[in-house]
Amino acid sequence: MPKIDIKKLPTSRVELAIALSGGEFKPYWEGAYKTAQEAVELKGFRKGAAPERLAKGAIDREKVFERAASAAVRETFADVVEEKKWTVIEESRIELIPAKEGISFKVQITLFPEINLPEYRKIGKEIVRTQSEKEKTIAVAPEEIQKAIEWLKNSRGAAVADLSAGALAEANDAFARSLGPQFVSMSDVEKSVAEGLREEKIVREREKKRVELVKRIATAATIDVPAILIDRTYDGLLANIRALQKKGAEPNEEMKKSLYARAEANVRGNLVIHEIAKREHLEPTKEEVRATAREQNLDLEKSYDYTYGVALQQKFFAFFEQL
Repeated sequence: MPKIDIKKLPTSRVELAIALSGGEFKPYWEGAYKTAQEAVELKGFRKGAAPERLAKGAIDREKVFERAASAAVRETFADVVEEKKWTVIEESRIELIPAKEGISFKVQITLFPEINLPEYRKIGKEIVRTQSEKEKTIAVAPEEIQKAIEWLKNSRGAAVADLSAGALAEANDAFARSLGPQFVSMSDVEKSVAEGLREEKIVREREKKRVELVKRIATAATIDVPAILIDRTYDGLLANIRALQKKGAEPNEEMKKSLYARAEANVRGNLVIHEIAKREHLEPTKEEVRATAREQNLDLEKSYDYTYGVALQQKFFAFFEQL
């Protein structure tokens, strides 16, 4: 059994120091040596058929060691990861350590973090309750309706100026009928516009509550967030900002700090969503992912991960909104 020392580091990193004794390393050496021997070509003999005493001089023992060490490191490392049930996000370059016999090596790895969640169902129920209460009070002001109708008229080129009250009413009703058979008069249009505006407000309010839900759970959760995940997300956000700015312009330090904080919040939120989805069995099926691709008009082959994420979030928020 190889000797294994595990040292926990910040941001979900682990340093492994693994040592194989001479006896444990021997099978790897023998396998690598046999492979090298079978590749030897000497005049008068078929490839790999030369006697060992002759082939021995043609074998590069340093390369044999490198091949044996590579196999030993790969297999031993994989065994440790499987035994510990780790999900490795990133691993550093493996460092071989001089040993009198056998082989020793060190490697630092970043693991998918442990996520200790708060009472997320309780948080979800509270937010859903306040959302329901808020939706009951959402209203649309008359001036909002008129503003929307004026925009609609202007977009369709409807002229209503300089008309008498009776003519204006008739023109308005004619305009209403021009919008579709479901509209007979302007009162029908006003009702439809009011319903549409109210629904838009409800959707915006729900989006706010969804953001709040994830933020509250993520803030209360205990997660040693891997720096590599934050850095990758930050790099993506920074690239988007640079693309929007003038050529050659660079975001200032204050903006970069804000982006980094946003990147960390995004990563924490995504980790929480995936952990809850795992616990509540909310992972979308292949058919659900395909359905999402059709609804969103997405190319599944080119954007499977993105589509999966959209489907996952839909199920995640539906779960809480049905509590």
